[in-house]
Amino acid sequence: MHRSFHTPEQREAKLARGIGNWLKEVGISGRFTQARLGNDEFETPELPFVEQRDGKAHKAMKPLNLGQTTPSAILEHANRWQFRLAEIRRRHLFAGRFLFAVDGTNNDKKRSRAVEEARELLAKAEASVVSYQDKQAVLEFALGD
Repeated sequence: MHRSFHTPEQREAKLARGIGNWLKEVGISGRFTQARLGNDEFETPELPFVEQRDGKAHKAMKPLNLGQTTPSAILEHANRWQFRLAEIRRRHLFAGRFLFAVDGTNNDKKRSRAVEEARELLAKAEASVVSYQDKQAVLEFALGD
């Protein structure tokens, strides 16, 4: 039996490395830097892929691990990110495009349903939500305006 002892943060760092490699493959990794969105009053944790234009964040991508062990934990993690994005939008701190590349498919019916609910929740914050496994969709977002 194979077990993974990665924390959700370690899993998301691994997903970010994968996206970083895809960006390198198409020659646009230099357009993205690690950055926080927001200001002194409210900001997100550091995001691995933020594209700046004219000194402002134009586009951001966040790989999101939704592979937690319980449906509640999946929804809580998604809710935390939905709140962060909705709040920086409400405060007019980020008007750009945002992509969540979610990873969290599994064979458990309850957890799969929670992942779908989480995807819907994230979309409510005016974000594109794609599967991490959909490399083409991630790159289309990264390459697009």
